[in-house]
Amino acid sequence: MDIIDKLAEVFKEFPGIGERQARRFVYFLMGRSPAYSENLSSLILDLKKEIAQCKECFRFFISSVGQGQNEGKEKLCDICGNVNTESSTLMVVEKDSDLESIKKSGVYN
Repeated sequence: MDIIDKLAEVFKEFPGIGERQARRFVYFLMGRSPAYSENLSSLILDLKKEIAQCKECFRFFISSVGQGQNEGKEKLCDICGNVNTESSTLMVVEKDSDLESIKKSGVYN
C-alpha cells in the first residue's frame, strides 16, 4: 500500500467520506504547496493540544489550562465549571454547533 492509499484510508474514516472523496482530498493536498501541508498538520496538532473534552457533559471546548499544567485535574467546560449555571435544568443538543446557535440567540448566556 503506497502513501496515497494510506492517506486515503485515513480520510475515509471521516464521517460521510467515501473512497472517491478521500482520494480527492489526497490529490488536493498533493497539488498544494509544502507550506499549506505544514500549516494543516500544525493546526491538527494544535487542535489536540488546545481542545479538551468536558468530563461532565463531554462537550469539546478550548482549554484555558496551559500545556502540561494540571494534567490530572478534571477539565470542565465554561458551562459546567460556572457556579452560576442552573444545574436543575437539562438542555439536550445534538451538536456543539447547535449550542453555539443557542448562545447567539441570547436564550442562554
